[in-house]
This record gives sequence, C-alpha cells and structure tokens, in this order.
Amino acid sequence: MNEELMFSTGTIHWSTPQDFFDKVNNKYHFTLDACADTTNYKVRSYFSEKTNGLAQSWQNDVVWVNPPYGKTISDWIKKAHDECSINCTIVMLLPARTDTRWFHDYIYGNPDCSITFIKGRLKFSGSKSSAPFPSMLVEFDKRIFTENLDKVNELLKPDEHVVDFISAFNNKIEVDGKVDVDIVDSIDL
Repeated sequence: MNEELMFSTGTIHWSTPQDFFDKVNNKYHFTLDACADTTNYKVRSYFSEKTNGLAQSWQNDVVWVNPPYGKTISDWIKKAHDECSINCTIVMLLPARTDTRWFHDYIYGNPDCSITFIKGRLKFSGSKSSAPFPSMLVEFDKRIFTENLDKVNELLKPDEHVVDFISAFNNKIEVDGKVDVDIVDSIDL
C-alpha cells in the first residue's frame, strides 16, 4: 500500500471532530474512549498511549475508538472484534479501506458488525482541510446478529423458505447451493 498517498498529511493521528462525535454519542452514550490522549479524549473515562487501551479490558462499557490510522490500526480492530464477545459495544471511526486485510478479517461478513459509510470526507479536528480518505463507522456488538435475524424473519412470510438459519448466519442467500447475494444488499434492514 502506498502510505505516502494514503497519509499525505504525514500523520496517523486524526482527532475526531467534536460535532460529529456528539451526533454519534447521542445514539450510543459512550462510557469509555479507548484510544485518546489528554488533548483529544471524548469521554471522561479514557485510555491514553501511556495506559494502553490495547492492554486493558473494555468489558461492560460502551466504547468509542478512533485509533491511529497507521500500521497498528489492525491491532485496534482485532481488539474490538475480540472484546465484543465480552459484553460490550464498540464503535470505531475508521478509514473506509475495504481492500485491506483487517477489513476482511474482522469486519466484512462478521455477523456482530454493522458498517456505516460516511458521505463525503470528514474534516478532522485541527486539520485545515478534509481528510484525504473516506471514513466509516464500524459497530461491534453481539446483539447485531440477533437483531438482524429478527428483522429478516419479520420480512419473510411464514410460508416462504427463502433463507435458512445457516445461510442467514453467514449473511448470504444461497440459490442452488451457490451464494447469490449478501442479505444486507438485498433486504433493507
């Protein structure tokens, strides 16, 4: 990957715009900022580089994470993926890099994930111009699979057998044993 192009500003730290965070926080009511410092924390309870959010438990928290966008980003995403199974909700602000290994390993096709692509480019706090990349919000929460399965079941008529449990679990619709289309692409959840 050409990091000079992707990080044309020369930084891996992109401080969350306060107005954007406030809108997201209105929905989630975060209790922990897992990746912050004394100048950019968004929640009263936060982990800094010194306290190392990667080495701490996020259990029982509603967690906001805007990680450094460099080589350690995959460590933060893996941490969110792993912590989501320990009773917490994690929302991450990430660059929308759908071609990366971390996107495919931990986000895409994960039944415990929800992705929201942000229209346009964010203007991060302290920046003179908008980011040189698109962004997305990724929510990790064990309840997402159950809620989405309930929505799919509501949309299906009782006498129709379009999606069985296994294909729904894999977020796919199978036709004659072949994957036809992702559920999220074919049903407005």
